[in-house]
Amino acid sequence: MLLNGSSLVSLISDRDYDRKIHGSVSVLQDERWRKLYAILKANLLFMFESSDRLEIPVLLIVMEDCVVELADDNATGRQHSFSIKFNTTGHTYIMAATDYEALQNWVSVLTSCSFEFMEATRQSLESAEDEETEKRRAKDGESTSSRETGRTPEGGQKSKLEMFSLNVFFFSS
Repeated sequence: MLLNGSSLVSLISDRDYDRKIHGSVSVLQDERWRKLYAILKANLLFMFESSDRLEIPVLLIVMEDCVVELADDNATGRQHSFSIKFNTTGHTYIMAATDYEALQNWVSVLTSCSFEFMEATRQSLESAEDEETEKRRAKDGESTSSRETGRTPEGGQKSKLEMFSLNVFFFSS
């Protein structure tokens, strides 16, 4: 995936994307634990050197096509550890939270953030489509919603939004 670094970094200060969770985590890199400051916004997990240095992330994890689960503390050598394993690449990140409560929060939020992001995107697209439909209806003098009739204003073809919605629900089931 090709990403624009400066656009991604600007998300850190963008108030439209609330922080789902943030705090210190340890990340296992090259058989050594590294303490980082993590911020989850939408489905992007930004990792920084510290909470004072939020300009450039040292690691960015896109939380898509992955499984988040508890890790064996004996195997990792750290208490409160969890893993993020990517289905496509097989790559796994091993992390550890600061305490049990933080571990529960991280695992819970990271497990659901991808679906929540898709749902928010779907709702945003629906809202934009509704606004466009209302404008079109006001212009044409119509009053019946295309959602109420189950048909598009053009008379039958599904919109990109409806196709997206079907995909979202397909993948979430």
